[in-house]
Amino acid sequence: MKKFFFLSAIALAFSGAAQKTGNTIVFPKGQKLEMTAQTKAVITQEVMGQSMDMNVNSTIVRSFDIEEVNNGTARIEHKIKKLQFDFDAMGQAQTFDSEKPEDMKSEIGKSLEKSIKNKYSMSVDPTGTIVSIKADDDNPNPESNSEEMVTNMMGQFAEGLEIPKSGDIISLKIKTSGELAKGKSWIDSLSGEETGTVKYTVANVSSSEVLIDYVSEGTTKKKQEVGGGMEMDVNLKNKTTGTITLDKKSGLLKQRTVDSVGAGTMEVMGQKIPMKSKITGTITVNGF
Repeated sequence: MKKFFFLSAIALAFSGAAQKTGNTIVFPKGQKLEMTAQTKAVITQEVMGQSMDMNVNSTIVRSFDIEEVNNGTARIEHKIKKLQFDFDAMGQAQTFDSEKPEDMKSEIGKSLEKSIKNKYSMSVDPTGTIVSIKADDDNPNPESNSEEMVTNMMGQFAEGLEIPKSGDIISLKIKTSGELAKGKSWIDSLSGEETGTVKYTVANVSSSEVLIDYVSEGTTKKKQEVGGGMEMDVNLKNKTTGTITLDKKSGLLKQRTVDSVGAGTMEVMGQKIPMKSKITGTITVNGF
């Protein structure tokens, strides 16, 4: 149960980046972009007067092959290249690396295998909106419904492990507003499970990149299945800061950093457990 909650909490730190669509982008035809998301997190819980820390390090590598671009709309092939994490809580440690055959044969490897093999093509318009999805013929998840356990475990990373839906925004796109000049600021609302606001400020514009600082403050209230028919109520307040780097020519994401702190409670079977979180992460896109 703690493991499911812990990795799902990573999602909350990144949720401020899941914005509604904004300015248009230009997809570079023929480019093979590789997105690497690395996260370190510590969650502290107070149980019966004792403090317990849970730690996780995780890495997911995804590829985006821009095969065609017609009238600004791109056909992109997506696949997972690597999934790795290590988890330590209450003296119990667990590791997983999709590049190790022995890990793929383990219980957790078997549960993640279908999601890791989710290979599909998508059409994405110039606003970053996914217009259509086509799973490969040998895709093991043609109906886009990865197991609930996978979604709970991987949190934000489930976006890469599950087949997205038409109308979703591709993760290579972030919210911008009008022409980006140094010093320009704008405010947007958070989307998804977190309510609140995020403020963006253009820190610098060079010949090749746009640097944007952001800060968000939000509240997350959700119910989460934890197995055995039990539900967990999560109530968190988070403050997240970071920097976004955009490729100036295409408008696509090159890097995003996350530094998030949170506090709140989780409630299971009538018991409220105070908790604090500290999450840092970097998403880097190579191939421009």
